[in-house]
Amino acid sequence: GPSVACKIEQSDAQKAIMYGRHFDDKQALCAHVTRESINVLKENFRDSMKTSDWKVVVKLKEMLGVE
Repeated sequence: GPSVACKIEQSDAQKAIMYGRHFDDKQALCAHVTRESINVLKENFRDSMKTSDWKVVVKLKEMLGVE
């Protein structure tokens, strides 16, 4: 199926985050949806996203109270 790349950043309090030790492909990952991240989608992926993808973004925006 489709593939995706993601960047996982550790907080200052964390020493390291390791795939297979702290998380794996069976755990759900959640994106931190912000106004900035939505703007990045618009600027860089507007043409490649489907209407259904945008509907998910709008729903997340409403649920999370993103202005």
